[in-house]
Amino acid sequence: MKFTCNSKTLTEVLNKAAKATAAKSPMPALMGLLLRLSGNRLHITGYDMEIGIDTAITVQGEEDGAVITNTAKLFSGMVAKMKSSVTISTNENIISIESGKSKMDFIGLSANDFPSLPEFDDDNVKLIPSDTLQAAISHTLYAADAASVNASARGVLINQEDGMFTAVATNGTILAQHSETANTGNFRVLVPIEAMKIVDGILSEDDFVKINPTKSLISFTCGNTTVIARTMDDMFLNYKQIFSNAEAGCEAVFNKSELKEVLERVKLVNDGQAKLNNPVHLFFGGSKVDINLQANCGKLTETLDVKYNGKAMSIKVSANKLYSAISAVSCDRVSLALSGELKPIIITADNDKCYKALVLPIRQK
Repeated sequence: MKFTCNSKTLTEVLNKAAKATAAKSPMPALMGLLLRLSGNRLHITGYDMEIGIDTAITVQGEEDGAVITNTAKLFSGMVAKMKSSVTISTNENIISIESGKSKMDFIGLSANDFPSLPEFDDDNVKLIPSDTLQAAISHTLYAADAASVNASARGVLINQEDGMFTAVATNGTILAQHSETANTGNFRVLVPIEAMKIVDGILSEDDFVKINPTKSLISFTCGNTTVIARTMDDMFLNYKQIFSNAEAGCEAVFNKSELKEVLERVKLVNDGQAKLNNPVHLFFGGSKVDINLQANCGKLTETLDVKYNGKAMSIKVSANKLYSAISAVSCDRVSLALSGELKPIIITADNDKCYKALVLPIRQK
């Protein structure tokens, strides 16, 4: 195999595929990247048996072939340090990187050692606008929790049903949802957090993303890149019923930027408290809301103007969770619907009707 291309372009695709390589594995091939050259088309593939990424670029090809890099990080790092034009060649399993007067030889692996990526039926492809999926990820991913013992919290549920494309995530105290119309076939899958993060990074490559769901796998193709992931057992809670049962007796409308600034100061105090996460206390009444934080180092008091249409009420809530929920809003005004001190807070936005979130308050002592 031999080809020449721009080192920056090659580094970008190597780093992209490297997100699916294993940090440690008894199978050395899973820690490397498969390079396959056919004509002027170079495919780079990473696969750790849970997530796979295949991407491609156009190069100046001289000799077709395939090889596995020994370690993805070292190989891509060396390419990045080369000058603008870099030539990659192989002699059996020795991979050479040349640029100007510099040359580095790596010991590679036989391409035959690389596991095959799962195959999908093209007849099952669903076409979704890239900006729809990108907004869905932005609105929900923050509510998932990769460290949770609850499997459902470690993924994002994607549910296409009756002309509505919906993404939902929860960590048990936040429930976040994005929903908008989409004309494609019905499907429902629970996708791991890490896969959704990778998919989010490829959505700028094309206006549409091809989603191909099966019983245990899903693939996302956008532009020249395909991401494949094993799906999770769908034991997701009944989010429709939860949102339907949530009451909204009073509404407080905030300027999002002002509320974020206050919560950032609250977070700053909490971050300096040896991992303590003191709840923030919100007092609603009239046209203002008082926001208090009692911490070991002292007390923080803030007052914000608010448009409020209900009775006087006080609620304690996690500042971090409230901050995350309002940060996902893309417009200037955010609404908090309240129905009681221990009832869920429903967060919506004036000009972002696709998004809503539910945050559980903390019992007051």
